[in-house]
Amino acid sequence: MKSIFLKEALAEKLLPKPHNGYIQRMNILADKGEKLTLPVFKDTGRMILKDDFIERYDVGVHEDCKHVMVYITGSHIELLSDGSWYLEIGNEVKENNQDINVLEEVLYTWVKKHYDESSDEKNLDNK
Repeated sequence: MKSIFLKEALAEKLLPKPHNGYIQRMNILADKGEKLTLPVFKDTGRMILKDDFIERYDVGVHEDCKHVMVYITGSHIELLSDGSWYLEIGNEVKENNQDINVLEEVLYTWVKKHYDESSDEKNLDNK
């Protein structure tokens, strides 16, 4: 079975404008046999502009969103114009917090719960 990191690298390669550095980072994590821990999850985060996020992932965002922090599996946390962070995961979780670390822990827990390393299928609905 492919690791979550190899799956992420492949998914990134299939995007219209793949980020080669991110692909390389995912391949390195896979080669090292890393597990998806909270520090590793946080390290996969990339800050991108709202419009780039919408174009890349075809996902709507909060009306006050300015930037998006995107993590492995395409999961994300939005930076709002007032400086707070917003997390929405389907109908399960909706949180607003000034501390991104709190939301990263919530998102990490959700990703770990909904991702089965032993399966090629992801049960993710963060769109």
